[in-house]
Amino acid sequence: IHKNLTGIPTAFVAEYGQGKPVIAVLGEYDALKGMSQRPEGLAEEKNPRQANGHGCGHNCLAAGSAAAALAVKTFLELSNMQGVIRFYGCPAEENGSAKAFMARDGAWEGVDAALAWHPDDINFSAVHRNLANAKYRYRFHGISSHAALSPHLGRSALDAVELMNVGANYLREHIPDGAKIHYAITDTGGTEPNVIPSYADVTYLIRAPEIHTVNQLAVRVKDIALGAALMTGTKVETEFIKACSNMIPNINLQKLLYKSFERIPAPQYTKNETGFARRIRETMNINEDYLEKIQNCYQGSEKKQIAAHIGEPLRTFFLPLREEPALVYSSSDVGDVSMVCPVGQIGTVVWAAETPLHSWQAVAQGKTSIAHKGVLYAGRILADTIITLIQSPDILAEVREEWTERTKKTSFISPIPKNIKPLME
Repeated sequence: IHKNLTGIPTAFVAEYGQGKPVIAVLGEYDALKGMSQRPEGLAEEKNPRQANGHGCGHNCLAAGSAAAALAVKTFLELSNMQGVIRFYGCPAEENGSAKAFMARDGAWEGVDAALAWHPDDINFSAVHRNLANAKYRYRFHGISSHAALSPHLGRSALDAVELMNVGANYLREHIPDGAKIHYAITDTGGTEPNVIPSYADVTYLIRAPEIHTVNQLAVRVKDIALGAALMTGTKVETEFIKACSNMIPNINLQKLLYKSFERIPAPQYTKNETGFARRIRETMNINEDYLEKIQNCYQGSEKKQIAAHIGEPLRTFFLPLREEPALVYSSSDVGDVSMVCPVGQIGTVVWAAETPLHSWQAVAQGKTSIAHKGVLYAGRILADTIITLIQSPDILAEVREEWTERTKKTSFISPIPKNIKPLME
């Protein structure tokens, strides 16, 4: 086990075996701030034992990936075959993009392919692209003054933040399809309206289908910040926080994962599990319009299969393989791993159907027997695929050849400057 990987105290890699190939499986284990929830609760209720919660199921993610790594280790021990299995412990995907820092600093050097999964409400092996992103904080410095007696002497940092946000809202009309701009005022400069705030800041997350588009939009957003400072007589500092790249899909690897789904039966659920899933769904705002929107997220044979099972509390099937990459409007630092080696991903059921990510319902289901079944199912799918890669050099060669072809015009340049260190909070 190698701890403190690339200088991140909570990142590590554990490996077993020798020779080639070297196959990695990725684990995440970060929670979301303020998402405390009582396990298996049927109403929103804080867990008195903790402040944070696994609203994206990363507790399950880490366990399923570890199960896959241990299964492959056992295979290597019993078969005496050449090959190395690596389990990467990856912190802070949600707000820190730790894998992007790790990719920048060479953590995946020598890896022939990497596999990952994510908790979901459906079983799938899908070829998809996602959004690259970058996170910045804009710190405005003004002059404090009495808001009634001497307002002419003050320069409001909060006014600058508000003007910047107005400018960014106008910018949204003039950005490429798929791009998104989000912000949160992270310091208002005080609570007293009679004091002109001398300091305020706002944090922005800029997303787009390609990292170079993110970088172009970041220049435009910075210009808006400078304009807001100019209008208010304040000064602004731009702090780069983190970034992550878009996903490079690998159809050959997704096909291989799909074949594992075809070989390995999906979990079956007890009456108690189905009943719990039905009750948890009753706490969600699920109506006909919502269900129609869910169906419209899918295409072709996927959409037909979803429609055939709409309203069921738990999904026991897996989606047909989609070979044409679809754009998913979320971001993940797995994208940076895909820039340096082939990556394949799956999803398995750990939640009731239609459970939204980052919700109290997702947190409540994270320790149920339904989740446990999904964790082990993911581990079996990943392990089966890894063993095939170890046993079949020709298949791995096809995976590598596709990755080389897809990346030859997009050589990896980390979106994170070398002098930027990951946040340690």
